[in-house]
Amino acid sequence: MSTLMPVRTLYLDRPALSETPACVIATGQMLIKGKKYHWIRLDQTIFYPEGGGQPADKGTINDIPVDFLKKVRLGGQKALFDIQHCFLKPVHFGIREIVMLKIDGDLRQLHMRMHTAGCLIIHLIQQTFASPAFKGINHSPGNGSIQFQHNQPGFTDVKGLEIFLTHSIEDRKGRGIPVNTMVEEGIRMVQIENSKIHCEGTHLNNLSEIGPLKIGPITLNKEDETITIQYDVLRY
Repeated sequence: MSTLMPVRTLYLDRPALSETPACVIATGQMLIKGKKYHWIRLDQTIFYPEGGGQPADKGTINDIPVDFLKKVRLGGQKALFDIQHCFLKPVHFGIREIVMLKIDGDLRQLHMRMHTAGCLIIHLIQQTFASPAFKGINHSPGNGSIQFQHNQPGFTDVKGLEIFLTHSIEDRKGRGIPVNTMVEEGIRMVQIENSKIHCEGTHLNNLSEIGPLKIGPITLNKEDETITIQYDVLRY
């Protein structure tokens, strides 16, 4: 097997790209949760692997559906990784073979809308409520949620928080606030207004592209002192 090299992540460099050629650099087999997969590694990929609350992309390589995407850390460094494109059925790709990658572009756009909306919610909460501790996130369409510690003054007014977020998000969408990405000291950051958030997902270029968005319900858990904000982008 060839020496592991970081894959070029086109899904970050060009997130709107839904089709591209790539070169096979390694092949193999492995067990993942008791299932045998046949995998290939590529010099570059448009396939986003599940992570950071964002679901994995769906698509094909040479018209063969990709069943699973596995992120492989290289040398113990979080910023360096490869991606194994996995198939349940045997595949026959040769080393240095040029293959065609295609992802579901509509699903990618939906994930970008969800992830960008989630980062906007984090930005608004942390700017308004003295950066409450962040507990967890899910950017899945139909099941979006962000959880914070709620031990902040004024952070337990669930109805008021829903009104605040809805108004603030619509205001920023209407003003067309840009979304910028950058790498600082090896860490990928997403900037919205004056906030920078560590994030390795796919994002829109502008908040106006989020489209219709529903905030709520927002639930308060007094036992573990958490507040969970549910959200979802609407199809249009």
